[in-house]
Amino acid sequence: MKKIHIGDELQLVPKTFYNTDCTDGNHYPKKPLTGKVVYIHPKGRFITAEFKVGTGAVRESFTLFEMEG
Repeated sequence: MKKIHIGDELQLVPKTFYNTDCTDGNHYPKKPLTGKVVYIHPKGRFITAEFKVGTGAVRESFTLFEMEG
């Protein structure tokens, strides 16, 4: 895996919210979304990525193990 830097954009699958770009309100299988890295743990244990959602943003943390999967 290449070295990750703050500001990098990564394709990640969030676990705490659904991609609800649908008109019927149903939750569909989660798919990768583009998130921007906003924090990296000093020892590289996890990163926090920010996802644009509607007019706001949601942040979620990922371990390096989750990102390799």
